[in-house]
Amino acid sequence: MSQEKVDEYKEEKKNRKKLMKQEKFQQHLILGITLACLAALIVWFCMALYGNAQQKASENSAAVTTELDLSQIEAYQQTLNDYDSSTSSSSSADSTASDSTESVAASSTSAESAVVSSSAQ
Repeated sequence: MSQEKVDEYKEEKKNRKKLMKQEKFQQHLILGITLACLAALIVWFCMALYGNAQQKASENSAAVTTELDLSQIEAYQQTLNDYDSSTSSSSSADSTASDSTESVAASSTSAESAVVSSSAQ
């Protein structure tokens, strides 16, 4: 028995480089096949996601109709315009009153000067 073990060891030692080469080749082959399968799964998954996204985008683009009721906004703008016009009319009334006061003062001054000039003649 011991001689058989020695013979096996000698045979293994003699073919060790060849066996190591075969083991490396098998490991690389398994790794390559695994990576190829993994890459195929990743590509399939990404294409499935892309296809679903495109399908949903086409469904959504055709079906989306948005209606917007602007009546509340227009009413608010009208209220602001009415407020601005009422504010500007009251301020213009104030300015009109001050303008008329100035014009009365100016006309009274010109009337006095006319009286003075006529009395001087």
